[in-house]
Amino acid sequence: MFAEVALPEALRAEAGRYLLHPALLDAALHTLLPGVVDPDREALVPPSPERTSPTSPPPA
Repeated sequence: MFAEVALPEALRAEAGRYLLHPALLDAALHTLLPGVVDPDREALVPPSPERTSPTSPPPA
């Protein structure tokens, strides 16, 4: 599966405050939900993560 996500213009000014903007993370994770990829399954909403930790720096 391949998904390309982008921040809306209104959020781009604040993008530098984050390693990975929460809206981008949310958009990318939504592609993994049942019902998004497989239309025969009911869509489920995942619980919100309590904490995330990057394992490597972002690409330059």
